[in-house]
Amino acid sequence: MTENIGPVIRLSGYRIFNLEYNSYSSQEFKDKMAKDDMQNIKIASSMSFEKRIGQIKLTTSFFNQENNQIGTITVLGQFRINDAVTDEEKAKNYILQNGSAMIYPYVRAMVSMITALDKPDVTVMPTMNFSEAFGDN
Repeated sequence: MTENIGPVIRLSGYRIFNLEYNSYSSQEFKDKMAKDDMQNIKIASSMSFEKRIGQIKLTTSFFNQENNQIGTITVLGQFRINDAVTDEEKAKNYILQNGSAMIYPYVRAMVSMITALDKPDVTVMPTMNFSEAFGDN
């Protein structure tokens, strides 16, 4: 029987680190979409195992073709590592995989809210399976 140690990490907070959002003419939108990779998500993590804290930096692009809108958002998420986690490599994986999965819904909500301020046809980011994206390890 394994002992339940509770959540391996806890979200301490998050904030928008960077936000770029523009509306373009139809031609500008087509030109920008042709040269930029809009289907990307970048995730970086950092951790101080001794202090039992970690951070995720999640950057993703979003666009709405009907409204000629393009944006990029970067969100930082801060986490506390459970004292029961004694393996530093596992803690890094928890911060990267679980932390990303915890922060992404906030990113989706922010994108919807920001684009709703511009036009009623909001941009809704797709859901993601972070277990699958990180190889379910």
